[in-house]
Amino acid sequence: MITIAIPNKGTLSKPAKLLASSLGFSNGVSGEREYSVDSPDGKYRFLLARAKDIPGYVESGSADFGITGQDLVAEAEASVAEIKPLPFGSCKLVYAIPNQPSGPILRVATSFPNLTAKYLESTGVEAKIVLLNGAVEASVGAGMADAIVDLSATGRTLAANGLKQAGVVMESSAVLIANRKYADTNPQALRQVLGLMLGDFEIFKCELANLGEKEQKRMLSRKAGNEAAVEQTVKEVFESVSRRRDEALCEYSEKFDGAKLQPKALEVTAKEIKEAYSQVSGELITALRKSAKNIARFAKREVPTRWEMKTEGGLMGKRIVPLDSVGVYAPGGTAAYPSSVLMGVIPAKAAGVPEIILCTPCNNQGKCNPAVLVAADIAGATRVFRLGGAQAIAAMTIGSRTVPKVAKIVGPGNAFVRAAKLEAISRGLVSIDSPAGPTEVMVIADETAVPAFIAADMLAQAEHGPDAAAILVCTSQAIGTAVEAELKKQLTLLPRREIARKSLSQNGAILIAADVAQAIEFANKYAPEHLELVVERSFAWLEKVRNAGAVFIGNYTCEAAGDYAAGPNHVLPTGGAARSYSGLSARDFVREVNYLKLEKSGLEALSSTIIELANAEGLTAHGRSAQKRFENYA
Repeated sequence: MITIAIPNKGTLSKPAKLLASSLGFSNGVSGEREYSVDSPDGKYRFLLARAKDIPGYVESGSADFGITGQDLVAEAEASVAEIKPLPFGSCKLVYAIPNQPSGPILRVATSFPNLTAKYLESTGVEAKIVLLNGAVEASVGAGMADAIVDLSATGRTLAANGLKQAGVVMESSAVLIANRKYADTNPQALRQVLGLMLGDFEIFKCELANLGEKEQKRMLSRKAGNEAAVEQTVKEVFESVSRRRDEALCEYSEKFDGAKLQPKALEVTAKEIKEAYSQVSGELITALRKSAKNIARFAKREVPTRWEMKTEGGLMGKRIVPLDSVGVYAPGGTAAYPSSVLMGVIPAKAAGVPEIILCTPCNNQGKCNPAVLVAADIAGATRVFRLGGAQAIAAMTIGSRTVPKVAKIVGPGNAFVRAAKLEAISRGLVSIDSPAGPTEVMVIADETAVPAFIAADMLAQAEHGPDAAAILVCTSQAIGTAVEAELKKQLTLLPRREIARKSLSQNGAILIAADVAQAIEFANKYAPEHLELVVERSFAWLEKVRNAGAVFIGNYTCEAAGDYAAGPNHVLPTGGAARSYSGLSARDFVREVNYLKLEKSGLEALSSTIIELANAEGLTAHGRSAQKRFENYA
């Protein structure tokens, strides 16, 4: 069993416990005292201790590994192996004096006596060290000391106590340490702990000009491996729902979601929606309302308007007619997306659709995610059903005694939802937004891009699932190297880092282009769902983009802004579908109906053309229908 010491409290505790969770540590431990907790698989033991004691535990061999601060290792003068600095707990150990010194420095207060002694000796300051265990900054004002040596992250606490930084003893961050003997004799265990805790990965890297045909085909196709099995399951679901309607829906809810439901319980009640508001935070409700307002503002601009024009002897035009009904699918459970509810329902409402139903899965207790229900209410859904997966799409396509048939189905989902939407349109019963699959982002970057921002956006996409894709196409090796380093740094503290790690390893890429033109040429082939343009002259290059679901321009236009708050819709074509599909908009929820009114003179002006074309196609009755109107019926 491998023993790992982690801080039981303090600023290092939460992120250290997050890292340890990859090895099976449970956050159920309170950490008020020192605890020894084993992982469920029995491979790891976690020793919860004060951060300052951890170097001693590791040095003595009581723990094989530990997470603590570099400053604490240096203060303890512990003989341990510093394996890897960690991306949290960054601070400085500083020497600080009063803003207005009143005399010589004779006493220095600190909780780091060893490091302080070395620093004072190196700077020639002869002073007595006053050892304190807390509130070091207050010691000068209290008359206990003339200066201090203490940790500072921002300097605000120093300023609040009338102090200013006069020197830096050392810079520090959290660090993973190991017992020297253990690290030397157990290299495999060391690699294992590093890999699991830090989420190390290898991302595909290549110059775009040297991208092989096989690898390019893999990137461009984005095909899932089990499509045939998924499609067969979906066909069976549709056939069953066609025959047995509500009975089949309840059976599939029990089979896939573990919920035993009667047909009358499929619809979510108004009382449940009202109760959902008390189950989410006020901050989330405020955020949903603000997002809804922005989405509605954008959607209203998208609605096409009726128009009419005069023609010789008549007039013609288009009427804009809302669809009679729309079905919105929203994933639920652990992958609940209330934002997708807003993105699906609000444009339909802006277009004037009178009936907007929402289907979302429930848990095994028959409860839907409360955030999804609140979003449905804010967006304006008329009815909500606790149905998920392929059976939800089948219900909205075919209809049942409980669930109404709709004219169009929109919304994201897993492979089964995607296959079900394709099955629905193959039956000619509904239309859909697009056959959406796993999410993806492509970032085109030059030297003006900030590597930390690019990495953050790639991780935002990768955390969706192992099948998500995050690809960087940049104009220099230096940018690619910097982004890769940032990916590994930022990945460490992601709660969903194992998912993101698999995504980057399996579907991620860093490609080096000769220039922005070559990068955009590849992007047009790839047709990404999300395309970020972080380059000089970005709007000029935007005109060269032909195939993309949505484009995000500049360092401060993170893709998450489009996902949640700005207003443009985030339901976008994936898997290369952006070559032929657009993102969801209010236009998708209306039909354009042409109309034509001709006087006799108008038909007379067209009759010879009508007759000639009709005869050419062998449809003489068409020509005669025009000719008949000019015969004498006296």
